Amino acid sequence: MEYIYLASISHFDIIKVEKVFSKNNIEFIIKNPYESSLAGGWITPGSAFHEKTVFVNAVKFKEAKLFFEQHINND
Repeated sequence: MEYIYLASISHFDIIKVEKVFSKNNIEFIIKNPYESSLAGGWITPGSAFHEKTVFVNAVKFKEAKLFFEQHINND
């Protein structure tokens, strides 16, 4: 299965993403670039704001983008 980058979000929005995407059967992955940077041994983390990155199933990318814009990115 192929996943495509959708957005970088605040950790406060993770609950919204999980709720909306799970309800609409959209497979997704949330990654933490800050922790990945630290685990990789970089002194300066790749993300200074503890943001998360959201990747979605490529097959449902357009649908996921629409839900994201309607329910998550509207604040």
